[in-house]
Amino acid sequence: MIVLVTATGTDAGKTTLTRGIARAARRRGIDVVGIKPFETGVAENAVDAAALERAAGAVWPGPWFRAPSPVAPWAATTMGEGAVDWDGIVHALRAAGERHELVLVEGAGGVRVPVDAEREVRDLAVALDARVLLVAPDVLGVLSYTLTAVDALRAVGVSPEVVLRAAPSPDPSAATNGALLEKKLGRRVHRFPYLDGADDALAGAVEDAGLLDVCLGVSR
Repeated sequence: MIVLVTATGTDAGKTTLTRGIARAARRRGIDVVGIKPFETGVAENAVDAAALERAAGAVWPGPWFRAPSPVAPWAATTMGEGAVDWDGIVHALRAAGERHELVLVEGAGGVRVPVDAEREVRDLAVALDARVLLVAPDVLGVLSYTLTAVDALRAVGVSPEVVLRAAPSPDPSAATNGALLEKKLGRRVHRFPYLDGADDALAGAVEDAGLLDVCLGVSR
């Protein structure tokens, strides 16, 4: 099973959540791997990708895209920082899905971040026939950000599970954001606390929120 973890935008908490899911799966004895196929703003070491590998305790090779400038993958390629091998990346991720019980794929930025001139992060979900978790920070503005992102995913035939991640300093909108999103979307919105600690602590929060079961398609 392949799960794409994407977001309403940059710095929403994708890596933190994906680390937690990976470690929770590992603690249950599930054969899991975490992959970040596109990572920019890195010189030599892909920090987020390495964090996912440590959390899962597994590495999967592929023609992953890395670039030093902290910009969208397509922007990096136009700046001469390599090229995106879309077909090779999709092939490698599908191969991982055939080998592992659970493959967690962390996207770059938000759902409509351009990967190249023709494709966006949301197209990865379609190419992989993946379940999708959409991470949204629980702050003022999240109603519009989330509804826009959900519309973008639904436009390509993808219905995501929305995960509202608590902010370090909640603003007044946090009192109503979750309930209003559930009314607008007509489905449950999952909650996740603000944590950025060790993988095992994140795994506990993932289990408490039922998010590993969501990835596995198990009802609670």
